[in-house]
Amino acid sequence: MVAKISLGKSLFGALAYNGEKINKEQGKLLGTNKIFDGCSGRMDICRAMQNFSRDLSPHVRTEKPVMHVSLNPHPDDRLTDMELEDIAREYMERMGFGEQPYIIYKHEGASVKVA
Repeated sequence: MVAKISLGKSLFGALAYNGEKINKEQGKLLGTNKIFDGCSGRMDICRAMQNFSRDLSPHVRTEKPVMHVSLNPHPDDRLTDMELEDIAREYMERMGFGEQPYIIYKHEGASVKVA
């Protein structure tokens, strides 16, 4: 498993990018943590933004407050969606972000995105 971590400034940009992939059926929503999931398989980008905003302090001046992690299994690995979700949750836990809000996406290329 290879992890690629990117930092960004725009939470809405990360949510819109991944949410549009889900809504265009170019990916799949695997799970959320502290973010509303209507269990429709689609992404309500504005609602997700509102959910994340609850936990964002307006007084923090972090230059790049958004972390986007791409977890990429070996091409020979045949993992179920549940196994991918479990790996992503364990990754977030071990990195110290287990109590933070996040969303787990699966893109068509079988990589798992956590934003």
